[in-house]
Amino acid sequence: MALKEHGQSTTDVRQGYQLDAAKLEPYLLKTVPGVVVPIKVSQFKLGQSNPTYLLTDANWISAVDTLAKLHKVNHVAIGLESYGRATGFFRRQIASLSKIAGAQAAVKDTEGVAVGPILGVDELAEWFKKYEVEDSTSIVHGDYK
Repeated sequence: MALKEHGQSTTDVRQGYQLDAAKLEPYLLKTVPGVVVPIKVSQFKLGQSNPTYLLTDANWISAVDTLAKLHKVNHVAIGLESYGRATGFFRRQIASLSKIAGAQAAVKDTEGVAVGPILGVDELAEWFKKYEVEDSTSIVHGDYK
């Protein structure tokens, strides 16, 4: 049985989406402390509405480790206490999910009939409301929330 792709797999960059590593490397050396060239550029296989690349420098530095370190930074100590919203994250996410699900349900098929709600979305939203965890504030890269 073949393994199912989950979107983390990468491949060589597809035709028409190539990045010029020779131009990218000097920029990264100037702006990203600790980066070591050469940079390997690959492209994620699945799940993006825009081309998404994995850049790996000559050190195998882990994005997970970097994100964990970012998450541990005390946002108040570095002057970010008034940046963004400190509470209500889960409620906002549930509201967004419900709004998007409603819009998707209203989409009409080729015969002009609304496709209807995605099964289980309302129950999922209710479950998250019922078991909502207490908010805590930390720094999170927006693409990884």
